[in-house]
Amino acid sequence: MRYALHFALLFVLSVMCAVGCDEYAPIHCEGSIHDNDCPDDGKECTTAPLCFPLGLNEGGSCSYPDAPPGSVCTRGSEASGVCVADVCQEDTWCGGVCDDGIDCTHDKCLLESGVCESTNTCEDFNDCTENICNPGNGLCDFPPVEEGTRCLVNAGDSAGVCEADVCTGPCDPEAAEPSSCPVPDPPEWVCCPGSEYCWRGTVNCPS
Repeated sequence: MRYALHFALLFVLSVMCAVGCDEYAPIHCEGSIHDNDCPDDGKECTTAPLCFPLGLNEGGSCSYPDAPPGSVCTRGSEASGVCVADVCQEDTWCGGVCDDGIDCTHDKCLLESGVCESTNTCEDFNDCTENICNPGNGLCDFPPVEEGTRCLVNAGDSAGVCEADVCTGPCDPEAAEPSSCPVPDPPEWVCCPGSEYCWRGTVNCPS
């Protein structure tokens, strides 16, 4: 009985591999679904169709992925346009391709509104500096914030105050007992013995 089940399993696997061993992989196609082919949808703003198998000898489901945003397309007899999702929009949609020409920004097209959005990419992960993108030269600048600004260190578990561009601890590390943190925000933080920084309550004091 065991051998019969073994051979039956091998037979089923051989039949499945005759159709395609990896039925989860997308299949490029051009005709009908049941021939593992999909018809062309006639859109410039979609890429080559894909046929996703539904199961053994059950055909598949056609999918038409969107062309990359900003791909050039033709709007009938009019001038060229740009692809937004699977639709060919006027070439003024997001100005064609979003690019403000500034190296320290990330530009993207808001598809719903057709407006370009640029975000600052300057980040030095220092609470004691500002993250400034200079539009004139496209370079980042990190000037120090105001003296005494609260800052976080140790992955945000402890706090201090900014001196120049350095986060320093306001506590006395030689103190023998916990005390209130001189940094007013947040008020529940405390100075812990042996540390110059404020911590999130005495239960979090480093041992």
